[in-house]
Amino acid sequence: LGRYFLREWVLTTAERNGLLVMTLLRLSPIVPYNVLGYLAGAATVTLPAYTMSLVAILPGTALFSYVGATASSLLDSCQKAEGGAVPHVVTAAGILFGVA
Repeated sequence: LGRYFLREWVLTTAERNGLLVMTLLRLSPIVPYNVLGYLAGAATVTLPAYTMSLVAILPGTALFSYVGATASSLLDSCQKAEGGAVPHVVTAAGILFGVA
């Protein structure tokens, strides 16, 4: 559908506002990075715009690193707790984040 109706609009927008489009797409967790790189090449985004948009990966990387570091301390505190709902909540949250 987009190939026929929105193709010209997408290509011209990506050429004119390449840095903005690439930065916003890199901040979106919906688009995988390999697909984004392919689309940037197909839409002729300039190399400087593509390279400068790589800075937008840093917030997600910092978030994932923080969650990973916090998970180990949460696991330690969960193992010290006796009974209660804490182990079940931690297990459910781990499954939820693993699936998402």
